[in-house]
Amino acid sequence: MTAQLDTILSYVEKLEELDTRDVSPTTHAFSVCNAFREDEVHSSLPTDEALSCSARHNGAMFQVPRII
Repeated sequence: MTAQLDTILSYVEKLEELDTRDVSPTTHAFSVCNAFREDEVHSSLPTDEALSCSARHNGAMFQVPRII
């Protein structure tokens, strides 16, 4: 492990030799933009139709096994 740490520290020393005065700090290696979209309201699936595909329901919600 000492040899690996020595290799890493040697590499950091080499990086310190670079002139980075004109390089702006970044958080990513490439430009990242927000991929979110605007929220849009749509009608949802009727409860009866959604529950019709489930193995167990009580008429208002899905029933699933208890997980503790």
